[in-house]
Amino acid sequence: MAMTLDFFKINQNRDRGVQFISLKTALDDTKIHYFEKENAIGVIGEFAPVSGWSRTLRNAVVEMLNMDFPADTFTQFIQLNYPYVDTRLEQYLKERAGCDGDISVRMAQQAVRERAAFLRQGCEHALIPSSDIRTFSSLGLWTLKIPLKKAKNPIKANDAELDRFYDECDQFLKLVAVCCSHLDAAGLPVSLLDRQLYAVLRRYFNIKGPWDSGLSDNEPLNEQLFPPGSAGDWEAVNTPFMHFSNFGEMGQEQYVGALTIDRYPDQTTKWHMSKMNELLGNPAGRNPQPGVPFAITTTIHYPEQNKERAKFVAATTTTEKSAKQESTRKYNNRISARQAGFKLMNKSLGEGGQVVNVNTTIQFFHENQEKVRDAMTRMQSYLSSMGMVMKPETFLPEVSFLNNLPMNISAESVKKTFRFRTMTSRLAAHLLPVFDDWGGYGNEMMFTTRRGKLVSYSIFHDNNSNYNTMILGEPGAGKTTVTQNIIEALLSLGAKVWTVDTGSSNVASASVRGAEILDIHEKSDLCLNPFTKVSDFNKEAEMILPILGKMAKPIEGLNDYENVLMLDAMKQMFTRNQNHTDIDDIIDYLYSQSGRDAEIQHRLARLLSPFGSDMPMGRWFNGTNNFRTEADWTLIELSGMSNNEHLRDVILMVVASTIKQEVYLSRDNRRRILVLGECGELLGNRPFAEFTARLTSKNRKEDGGVVVEAQHLGQVHATEYGALIQGNCYTKMFLKTPADSLKNARKQGWFEPSPYIDGLLKSLHTVAGQYSKICIIAGDNLATIVRLIETPYNRVMYNTKGQMFKELQNRVRNGEDVTDLIAAEARALYGDGTYD
Repeated sequence: MAMTLDFFKINQNRDRGVQFISLKTALDDTKIHYFEKENAIGVIGEFAPVSGWSRTLRNAVVEMLNMDFPADTFTQFIQLNYPYVDTRLEQYLKERAGCDGDISVRMAQQAVRERAAFLRQGCEHALIPSSDIRTFSSLGLWTLKIPLKKAKNPIKANDAELDRFYDECDQFLKLVAVCCSHLDAAGLPVSLLDRQLYAVLRRYFNIKGPWDSGLSDNEPLNEQLFPPGSAGDWEAVNTPFMHFSNFGEMGQEQYVGALTIDRYPDQTTKWHMSKMNELLGNPAGRNPQPGVPFAITTTIHYPEQNKERAKFVAATTTTEKSAKQESTRKYNNRISARQAGFKLMNKSLGEGGQVVNVNTTIQFFHENQEKVRDAMTRMQSYLSSMGMVMKPETFLPEVSFLNNLPMNISAESVKKTFRFRTMTSRLAAHLLPVFDDWGGYGNEMMFTTRRGKLVSYSIFHDNNSNYNTMILGEPGAGKTTVTQNIIEALLSLGAKVWTVDTGSSNVASASVRGAEILDIHEKSDLCLNPFTKVSDFNKEAEMILPILGKMAKPIEGLNDYENVLMLDAMKQMFTRNQNHTDIDDIIDYLYSQSGRDAEIQHRLARLLSPFGSDMPMGRWFNGTNNFRTEADWTLIELSGMSNNEHLRDVILMVVASTIKQEVYLSRDNRRRILVLGECGELLGNRPFAEFTARLTSKNRKEDGGVVVEAQHLGQVHATEYGALIQGNCYTKMFLKTPADSLKNARKQGWFEPSPYIDGLLKSLHTVAGQYSKICIIAGDNLATIVRLIETPYNRVMYNTKGQMFKELQNRVRNGEDVTDLIAAEARALYGDGTYD
């Protein structure tokens, strides 16, 4: 008896909204769901929204919508933007599991975890001041629901009726398969949902809740959406909000507001399928943005076609007559618009379209009613400016909510709510919310899009033809921060990293993150003989040749004939002395020649003589190369050589060459990358440019990559090697660069971006202390803009300007731990880095 009373109390406290949900049961094996009130069946599938429009997409969707569906069929396209990024971030962190290394790897992994936690805060708080952007995930949903023709309620059916039900289900599945085939051709491959549907439905009542697909086989499905004690305001009148409470374990409150279509764009407003992307918020990342979780739903109803076409013909005839009457002259503009609309529909119907009723609604979810109201207000104004006139659903908020639940719409509701607009299926194809920001690929770096979605990118990805990267941006644009982000990401995955720096930009982070710092200065006990570590002279000579050219002729380098003579000297000496060859040997060989090229060879010997063992610069390159980098991250700091730029540049080239030799010899499948920090001015030096071109072209995909950092393309193309360097870098990351530098690059033929990419580049900017916008270009055509919003700690540590930068440099060089200093400065400047 006690159990019966408990059951009674439970159901007595169950929200009565259950009566408005007709979903009763499902066939798990076929993923078909049954709706009792309408005696209908339906399926729901998920898809990943696409990042751009194409004719293929348009044509395939039109073909699907033009199909001959049964009368009172419904199909919905939904994009749900919800505040849950844990799945994406957990996968991002999982990739790091099991990646071993020294302290720099472990520190990088900790930094990545902190970055993931920081990005997770973006679900609730703005990460940029004065911004409505939040970090949401998006889910694309497609539904198809048809009424049963002959079969009756299968829950109460006898065996014969069940057979008819299953027969209709089989026919329905064939229809679903054809639809899915069209969607797959459109680039929207659909995965049908079974019990996951209930996780989706529960999120409408509790947008911040967990993904809960748990079900009991002993209760009707609709009842399980309403836990005991939950409540919805099903009698809301003259308010734009629905209110729900206690749909989550913690008793969450939630308000839902809706903007529903009043008038779609007409002939006077240019509209295209791709513009549905703008319903998500300003694509450039400026306000307005929704700022709260939201769902965009376009519902398409297929009425009985013969009846609707007859109504269309009658309406067309009436409008034509009205246009000719004197008494309606004052309504000419309105009548002309109707005529144009009917003409467009008639043309569309002649091309195979169906007459459909369409509604688009945007729902906003939040526990704070005022935040919902604010989101509705700003988005309504924004959408109206594009011709998409939407109004708050004030009179029927509960009906609107129920109609926009996946598959809960009914034909009776279409007739009684007057919220649908009649058009053809071809036109309806332009109203589908199937677009979103590009989500990227790979697992290395994690950024956000301009509208707050997570986007990843990997330099070491099979999509990329090589693993070299070029980073371009004017001073202060954030190149160092981007480079540091790459280093952190790769280290956390167990890669080995070398950074060659001439301006101390990396000293603080290298110290904090446990890197080995080789601070090279004039008194360093270091030998960089370029021949010591050569394993295959024929393959590696091309790397050493520009180094000797830099030694001999530091500005212009060797000409072609001099290169031939120098290469002959290198070959002769290496054949004789192997890895014991040094610069003295090359000088001696050139001096010993007496043939017809003796004059040139003797001149080359004299030019090389400052690097002989009896000269001050010679000690660096004669003897056995003792340069070792055992650490997972090594910083080679050359600012201490600033008094002798010639020697500094040669050292830089030899160090880079030595590192490349290790990369070349390695066969352990470990990722390795060499970062040449802020080397734009050096690229104007012909020997260094030649060396960099060979450095990047020598890379094989399995070996590693090089990051080349410069201010603009003019620096890269200062010599004839610019095109080769640029072409060798599959990944290009542009930050803000002067407009005249891009204009000059196009004029010179160095860089001819498509109009789309050109527009992206013009929109780049950096807000110091907050974020950088980066245009990532992979290959020639794939491009997107991302925002790099660093954690407060990293913002201070990566900064390369001001008194704090100088203080960190000095303290590191004095052997002090600067961790606490950075943390205190970060708290003082940015708090936890979030804004309400």
